[in-house]
Amino acid sequence: MAKLNLKGAKMDIILGIGAVTLAIVSIALAYGFYKEKHKTQH
Repeated sequence: MAKLNLKGAKMDIILGIGAVTLAIVSIALAYGFYKEKHKTQH
């Protein structure tokens, strides 16, 4: 039972890290795209 709970917690951590990584990548891409767009306008 304890082993199963640990596995579940591990999965939550992996999913959490994945979600955070995805968010960071999305923000970085959006920021980079915005910066490039802004640069070409001037």
